Amino acid sequence: MKFLTALIVSLICFIPSFLFTQDSIKFAPCPQEVKYAGRTYNTVQIGSQCWLKNNLNIGRMIEDSTKQNNNTIIEKYCYYNSEVNCKTYGGLYRWDEAMQYSTTEGAQGICPEG
Repeated sequence: MKFLTALIVSLICFIPSFLFTQDSIKFAPCPQEVKYAGRTYNTVQIGSQCWLKNNLNIGRMIEDSTKQNNNTIIEKYCYYNSEVNCKTYGGLYRWDEAMQYSTTEGAQGICPEG
């Protein structure tokens, strides 16, 4: 795979797992798995936070010589341009693509809702 000069992110998403009550915030148990975009991701609870155990792998693979664009299609790179590597290691995303070109603090990006 050619060296990419821009930041490429392999994502492990954080899934908030808390419930608001009248007096305080109570933390809900982390689900064992999350279904997202046709795939199942295992989760792990670290303290009061719930995280995906696996790197995210969503979107359409593009060649490493192609630029990811703001075109409403989630585009990913795979090691050595091989979809098998995305299935094994997760997709690779430039920061703007991962955040779906939003500069708003707290934006969801391509991570599952939670």
